[in-house]
Amino acid sequence: MLLRRSILPVVAVVIAALAPTVVPAAHAAQPGNVEKCAFVQGERAHCVQVGIDLPTVPEVGGTAAISVEVAAQADVGEVAVTVDLPTTLRWDRAPEGFSTARVTGASPEAGGAVERASGALKLHSGQKVSLTGTVVAVAPGAAPVRAAVVGATRGQLDTASGSLAVTVGATRAESFQGYREAEVNAATAGPAVAVTRATPHLPHKSVGTAGLAKPAEIPADQQAQALTCVRGSWRYQDQNSQWHPSANFQVQLWRRTFVGPQLLTSDITDENGAYRVCSTAAAGADVYVRFVAENGKWSVVDGDNDPYAFVSRDIPRIGNGATVDLGALNPVDGNLMRALHAFDEVNDAKNWTPGDCWDARHTNCRVVQFRWTPTSTEGAFYRTEQNRVYLRADDPNFRSVVVHELGHAVMDEVYEDNYPRTENCSPHFLHRISHQTCAWTEGFADWYQAAVFNDPRYVGGPGFEVPLETPTWGSTLGTENWDNGDAVEGRVAGALIDLADQNPERYWDSYGEGAPNRLWETFLNHRSTTFNEYWRQRGQDQFDVSDGPQGSLYQSTIDYDYRNPLADNQALTRPEPTTPHNYRFRTTTVFWSAVAVRPPTGARYDLTVFGNRELNQQLASSTLGPDIVNFVAIDSNRRPLGEYFPQVRAVSGHGEYQIQLAQGASQLPPASSAQIAMGANDVVAVRDVCGVTPQQRITLTATPSDGGQDAELFLLASNPDQPASFVQNRAAAVAQAGGQGPGQPETLTHEATSTGCYGVVLVNRGGAGVYTLSRA
Repeated sequence: MLLRRSILPVVAVVIAALAPTVVPAAHAAQPGNVEKCAFVQGERAHCVQVGIDLPTVPEVGGTAAISVEVAAQADVGEVAVTVDLPTTLRWDRAPEGFSTARVTGASPEAGGAVERASGALKLHSGQKVSLTGTVVAVAPGAAPVRAAVVGATRGQLDTASGSLAVTVGATRAESFQGYREAEVNAATAGPAVAVTRATPHLPHKSVGTAGLAKPAEIPADQQAQALTCVRGSWRYQDQNSQWHPSANFQVQLWRRTFVGPQLLTSDITDENGAYRVCSTAAAGADVYVRFVAENGKWSVVDGDNDPYAFVSRDIPRIGNGATVDLGALNPVDGNLMRALHAFDEVNDAKNWTPGDCWDARHTNCRVVQFRWTPTSTEGAFYRTEQNRVYLRADDPNFRSVVVHELGHAVMDEVYEDNYPRTENCSPHFLHRISHQTCAWTEGFADWYQAAVFNDPRYVGGPGFEVPLETPTWGSTLGTENWDNGDAVEGRVAGALIDLADQNPERYWDSYGEGAPNRLWETFLNHRSTTFNEYWRQRGQDQFDVSDGPQGSLYQSTIDYDYRNPLADNQALTRPEPTTPHNYRFRTTTVFWSAVAVRPPTGARYDLTVFGNRELNQQLASSTLGPDIVNFVAIDSNRRPLGEYFPQVRAVSGHGEYQIQLAQGASQLPPASSAQIAMGANDVVAVRDVCGVTPQQRITLTATPSDGGQDAELFLLASNPDQPASFVQNRAAAVAQAGGQGPGQPETLTHEATSTGCYGVVLVNRGGAGVYTLSRA
């Protein structure tokens, strides 16, 4: 019979650093001075810590003092603190300033309800706060006391959690911290409740019966003629009191004999947790069903590395050919629901992961072990040399944690046990620079769990909830600034999310493959040690690595020479270029064209146009400002059609800007006019004035239709003997008009000095409406 061993209680959330072969868990954002944050859980460093102690566990009816210590290694500001007592305890006196309330719908191991003490603290670097109170024992049983600290950022900066397992007995001698060694409880029929799949969007995939326990060899004379069966269903309850089927769980049919129990057959549960196990050797025997947390792909094991197993009641002398329905069964001990919860989260991942094995190209599947106990303090991490994930007591309640660690195991198998050697990865932080290899291995695992659950977040504990997709250049998450580039695991995860999904993000992410197939194929085809290497290998696999998908990378601040494409007459709004923004376009008409940048109020954003992607052939720059719409114009009447590469650089000021390419496609003859509609985001329009002779007067007027429109008008000319003049900036205009203000017409006059086509550039400083551009 499987035994559950007693484990030291969690009285603080500080654990010694582990061996170099440990692959640590994912981490969320930290304050700027992260090296001061060294409260370690596994290899995860937090800036706050919470510990619980109940030195004397009271017997039923008795009282005892409880203490909770909160410490900070950074100025994290105000945090919410909660301390939850299970149904075996209640507050006699809560910590000073804390309110209490009964919260129903709590986790099954807490008895379905908790008595919560809630308060707030303001934490500064180096501060320790001791909270004291008294509790009274009201019922016998083993259950956890939990404490959590949650701040504004909901990341590693200001979240922490801890738990302390306590057993309340009828006497003082029977009351103690932790759990005593005891048999795993048998399955029992629970109440009639709604049972729904935890992740219904994932189609169920049976793992099959390969790798299950082999039945005993039963002599033919001990086998009856008729097939005798036991059926039913197997389920668990999660931390939100929701019931879910336990799918792909091993079910065994045993019979009792005078020489001991014999295994008759084994199978797995279906997507509804249902099973039917049958044997011709069962008739007339006392039989029972055994549920084992192991199949041919993964297992959940106890502290002795034995899979958790649960047994049903005996069915005495089952009839020949009978089918007995045991109904809906589940572990009677709520503390063990988390073993099934972890098992089901791995099942979700297997439903998502392509192929029969974790590596779709393997035929001999690896079994990944998940080591967990109700009092575990080791985790969350993956050990490569053991092919084993270690989970803390509450980790199964947070699916991101379980499946992130599985992501490391999947990479280890795909890479044939040649897991990349990581640097600067202990501790590591989701939003901070570590090392390109660390960022790749951790970012991949962050993305893997997000892809499995179709949820672009990492949820790692009470209040620990970090979006992976939304942070971009210069963005903040609460008060946390993110580092940039492919040495940041959160940036790698965000790039992978945006490559696969079809949910465009504002600014650069307009690409999406709609499925992870291409990402996964490159992952299977190669052993990547960095995201940069993975990206090059993606190109080798003939998948798209052009500027389209590079926009998804750039959205997550990974810049592999990205050049944002500019489409003709389509304005783009972009955030402040804290690093220069690079663009590209191709001239396609034999007319003048212009690219223009409208800065936010009070800002100066310079514009430079280069003739090559490497940005070392400068053609022209427009560097006026502030509050100036800088532009560069190109005379394609004389310069061959081709590619150009604008760059926008912030010199002063802050805020979003608009950039627009306008290629001419029509001429403005004498005594004619054109209607040019421009929206609020539109910046520039271009027309050609051709057939001009020396000393001919050119008079142009731009008249707005709306009082909010503010126009500027420019006339440009190139010299056929000076090729450098074929690309010129705003300051090179031979005539210009502006400054009359919104709603007013602007007029320029110029006496031509040469023949050829002049370029007319109309700048919209602001407003929306229709400009009438007329030539006298």
